[in-house]
Amino acid sequence: MEEIQGMFRQDSNHITRTVARVAAVLFLAFTFSGCNKPHECTPDLIDDCFYIMVYDPVCGCDGNTYSNSGEAACHSIYEYTEGACN
Repeated sequence: MEEIQGMFRQDSNHITRTVARVAAVLFLAFTFSGCNKPHECTPDLIDDCFYIMVYDPVCGCDGNTYSNSGEAACHSIYEYTEGACN
């Protein structure tokens, strides 16, 4: 019985170390995966994207007014200010 318990402890320790290693790799991958690249503000319509039809205008970083933040996101615009563009 002690042998079986020892095997489970070993397996548990191995799994814990493996999960910790995977978490570290994912953390590093997200940290250094282009987050430091300058953001390009270029509208690019996402096919089959939908948004609610509520008029709550936002001014996208591209200088275009979108009916709401959902429409902006459907055009790959994630940086905007509240209200219509001037």
